[in-house]
Amino acid sequence: MYFPSYSTLSPKHRYQYLNWLKDVTQETNLSYVFLYYYGLERHMLVGDYDKSVDEILRLLQYHNKGSFKGYATSALIAASAYKKRPDIAEKAPVLLQETTNESLILRKLAGKSLSAKDIISLSSRVGYSNKRYIKLYPDLFEKELQKMIYNYETDEGNILDLVNISNLPKRSNIFFANLSLPDKIRTIEIPDLISDPEFGGILRELLSKTHKKIKILQKNKKTS
Repeated sequence: MYFPSYSTLSPKHRYQYLNWLKDVTQETNLSYVFLYYYGLERHMLVGDYDKSVDEILRLLQYHNKGSFKGYATSALIAASAYKKRPDIAEKAPVLLQETTNESLILRKLAGKSLSAKDIISLSSRVGYSNKRYIKLYPDLFEKELQKMIYNYETDEGNILDLVNISNLPKRSNIFFANLSLPDKIRTIEIPDLISDPEFGGILRELLSKTHKKIKILQKNKKTS
């Protein structure tokens, strides 16, 4: 069922759910996983953050599928970014591989940088539309873009560190699945980094310079 609640379970289903709670690593219906997860979301926001994070990561280890994966991952990223807890990356580095706005904020707090793959993934969202060489020579483009990033950050510093998130407008989103939580709790305001003109300008410049470099390389290749 969607958005399950314990009060609506039949005696048979309550027995199945309570029996599963003895070992939540067992295979089960995702409705039971969600039911348990709802309580963990509450703890992550207004209770024991650390224990709830550990338990959600354990659930993802054994039930990493369907809509649960998406809900749990986005909630972990958003709550950790909101609480300024980038240390979650030590427990689950995979969370910093996302290129959502929340993941980028978390990555900035953790002092991590952007890779060429990240910037290519973000290209459309920061207004870069010339994808010709990205499509024609994906491996070469990524390789040359990584060089551009290295040179830029050697001179200017970490790209994400250059953005002052305290000056950014905030974007509100509902990140949590537990409908029993008030909307003001389920909704988190996160600085809107991706829409920042300075951040977008840096990424567009790197992409544009890489495009020009690939164009020169291909021209030289034809004339040699």
